[in-house]
Amino acid sequence: MSITLAIKPKYPTRKAVDKVLVNEGNFVDLVEVTAVRQAQALFDTSFVAMVIEDTYYPLTEENVAEQYDLVNAGESPTVEAKKDFGFKKLNTFFTSDQVECYNGVLKGDVEYADGKYVVKLAFDTEAAIAAGYSEVKINGIEVATKNTIEFKNAEALIAGIFNVTAKFTQGDVTEDYEFAFDNKLNPVVVNVENATVSVDTPAIEVDGVVCDSFDSAWAKAVASNGTITINKAVEATGTNYTLEAGSVTIKLNNGSLTLVNAKSILITGGTLVFDGNGTVTGAKQYVAQINGKGDIVVAKGVTLSGPKWAAITTGATATGANVTVHGTLEGLYYGYASNGTSVGNIFVCDGTLKSTADEGEEPLGGYLAGDGEYTFINATVETAGTGLELRAGTLNIKGGAITSTCTQDATMHAGGSGSCAVATGISVTQHSTKKKLVVNVEDVVVKAKAAIFEGNPSSYPTATEDTTINVVSGTFVGEVKTLAKDTDCKGFLKGGRYSVAPDEAYIAKGFKAVETSMGSFDIVAE
Repeated sequence: MSITLAIKPKYPTRKAVDKVLVNEGNFVDLVEVTAVRQAQALFDTSFVAMVIEDTYYPLTEENVAEQYDLVNAGESPTVEAKKDFGFKKLNTFFTSDQVECYNGVLKGDVEYADGKYVVKLAFDTEAAIAAGYSEVKINGIEVATKNTIEFKNAEALIAGIFNVTAKFTQGDVTEDYEFAFDNKLNPVVVNVENATVSVDTPAIEVDGVVCDSFDSAWAKAVASNGTITINKAVEATGTNYTLEAGSVTIKLNNGSLTLVNAKSILITGGTLVFDGNGTVTGAKQYVAQINGKGDIVVAKGVTLSGPKWAAITTGATATGANVTVHGTLEGLYYGYASNGTSVGNIFVCDGTLKSTADEGEEPLGGYLAGDGEYTFINATVETAGTGLELRAGTLNIKGGAITSTCTQDATMHAGGSGSCAVATGISVTQHSTKKKLVVNVEDVVVKAKAAIFEGNPSSYPTATEDTTINVVSGTFVGEVKTLAKDTDCKGFLKGGRYSVAPDEAYIAKGFKAVETSMGSFDIVAE
């Protein structure tokens, strides 16, 4: 059986920003208990009374068990009854079946109409006045004139703070009374049993305005630099989504987006941001491609999936592409791929690149062929082929892990464009564009048949002198090799631990390999 108790603090506390009231310490909270031990636990900090039909029965630590058992047995308390025990808090008067406030969390009846969420508040004005309150306002609006609060989107509703102010009078003293319902602590619900809100959330909206399709949402967002919020599974059936300037954010509110017919979302200028939590799938080829100048940002909770090819590519005419990844890029053949004639950068911090094709398809986590800077910080790369293959530009790796599960022997074949290495963690081989290559490696864990593999399978005349590799630390499970030891890169290992003893040709001057007690090999200064 549940019994209602009124509790009044023995030692009232407040936040530093709260107003000090003359009557502070006399305001009462109501709680429900289902066991006498719950009631007994309240006495350290509170004065306690049973509440039965608006009558208070003050309790003590000595009589609480006896009085609880009486009421639990259906009898009346034997302690003296009182009509007053303290002052009712203002939130006591939000008391309909559809609205409740408990521990500062507002729970109310919710509707969705005309692109806005509306919380309908019920407030017993007459009872509040009888208890000493007047001029009650919620968010500055008197509750006697308007008992609804509007929010333009679900986020504003869920994170809403309802400021409540009033005058409170007891005897000759009138004070300003103020508190806030903080709805960030718990989503709005529709009844006192804490059921999940049953609002008909729209599938897709732009800055709070409901759209009937992704096509209309895209057009609106492109025109207004807007945010497309996707709340459910949405299919984009159009064939062309292009961003030429400005910025568009696709925010996944635990929803998903599938590009059914479009090759990709094409960025020729401006910035495309993928935010929130959810998955965007490019069912035709890619999720997004940059040609010209443009930026793509992928937030931590987002997965971009390219089950037919790649998640993101920078195309042949990209002249200033910038891709920032904190989430996951997952593609059949490539997580990320840049065209050999493209110019651009990718920055992966705490993100993941993943290819899903079998090892016989020679997939790569990242194909880095364009002339740019590729930076991986605490990133994860997973593949059944080769982790990262640098064909041009600069590759910086710090922390993280690169894993190839390929069971084949590590090999490298000629390829003016396209991948060259098989079963490799970090592959370095010049593209037909004959750009310089720089690789800097620190603190990464690499696991592959060949942890590091450099070579010049196409026999470009200046490939070796155009290539610089610096490995200063990390753990490398798998061999370190070059395609032609006599003519390819040498002296690039200056630290790290290796499962296979590196050839002396690969160890920098002034360093040596020392076998550890575990049978691995550390590169240390001489």
